[in-house]
Amino acid sequence: FHQDAGEFTAQDVAYSWRDLIQEDSLNNTGQQYFQRIDDIEIVNDYEVVFRFNNPDADFLSNLSDSQSGFEISSKAFFDANGEPTDPEAAPPPGTANYQFKERGVGTFIAFERVSYDHWRSTPDFQEFESRFQSEASTRLAALLTDEIHVTSLPDDLIVEATNRGYEIARGNVPALRTFVSLLCCFVDPSTDTFRFEPSGPVSDVRVRKAMSKAIDREELNSLFGGKGTPMYLNTFAETRPAWNPEWKTRFADEYGYDPDAAKALLAEAGYGPDNPAKVTMLARNLPFFAGSLDVADAVAGFWSAVGMEIDTQQVDQAVYRSAYREWEYTNAATINGTSSAHLFGLKIWNASLISAAGFTMSQPTVNVPLRVASAELDADKRNAQLIDIGNTIYDLHMDVPLFWLPPEAVFNPGIISSYTYSGALSGTYSDPDGLKAVME
Repeated sequence: FHQDAGEFTAQDVAYSWRDLIQEDSLNNTGQQYFQRIDDIEIVNDYEVVFRFNNPDADFLSNLSDSQSGFEISSKAFFDANGEPTDPEAAPPPGTANYQFKERGVGTFIAFERVSYDHWRSTPDFQEFESRFQSEASTRLAALLTDEIHVTSLPDDLIVEATNRGYEIARGNVPALRTFVSLLCCFVDPSTDTFRFEPSGPVSDVRVRKAMSKAIDREELNSLFGGKGTPMYLNTFAETRPAWNPEWKTRFADEYGYDPDAAKALLAEAGYGPDNPAKVTMLARNLPFFAGSLDVADAVAGFWSAVGMEIDTQQVDQAVYRSAYREWEYTNAATINGTSSAHLFGLKIWNASLISAAGFTMSQPTVNVPLRVASAELDADKRNAQLIDIGNTIYDLHMDVPLFWLPPEAVFNPGIISSYTYSGALSGTYSDPDGLKAVME
């Protein structure tokens, strides 16, 4: 561990798990997921055995993926120092090839290369600083004035940057999904029943279908420079083993752009000029999805064009997180951009099996069979179950699928010679040790 906090051993694994599953844990996703572990048996300093209350098909994948929140902390550090309370103090030590140097609360966090030979790699750059700049135009200005050297930008600003000689590093995996989350129906995972009776336009499948058919995806793709690959069902892809080709062949009729059909569906649901379907669009400036506000405005415009009444509210992430954890959004929509492994993504974005916080629409008819599939260790049987679950999600229009996007980072070629990263972890750029310096 950094900060002379000792060797990473099995004791740290068991300690981190017990800390993670405490009822007062702020890691809502990780807490609920890893509570399914009954115990962690320490065999020796370098070996542990996980014991489960039920079989778990994607545990190994999630254990190695930081999206699930099981980062290992140093038991020795916490025994000596307790829980950190000063936001400007050094965070708990990690094990990466960069370690914490300093931070400015809400503005930046800086790291420095460790002084010893790291087991994985030695980064080219001595220091790495990550700045928090939500406005894309601010990031472009900082890039052009050499204040920063790599960033994410929406496509119109990417063109401006590349015209000035800046280059694009694309992730190895086109894993960024963009879609519209529909917030209305929240299932309590302890009972697999709705926490409260769904109401409002979004709770009606005919309205959800109309919301999808109102969107001209070809026009919307122009916001991504035409680089979006059609998504036919969120988290499912033709390259993944659980796939039903009918989702693609039926897409034009079921989801494709048809404003007249959208108006007819709204009328069938009881909405029209004198009684428009009212829905809140929660517009968020997503740090991992440049241009998310523009996409939210465009989608809201498509919905308005078919007679819906859209109340667009720009909210920051802190407000949004607090509200969705209390299930306050009962008739709303928001743009999302993310990446995840298939089964893990289904549990988050189409069910309440990992996080019951309310940031996704869930249904008992998905929760129940998905729990069964999650415990199926035979891959062929599990994939067949997932296809059945996908059919349910598809027919219920549980979200509005848009595109798979390539993760992109714009960088200064005078400082950085190349940048290799997967893009699979968060759907955007990561792994700063993949930054290679220009050698003079």
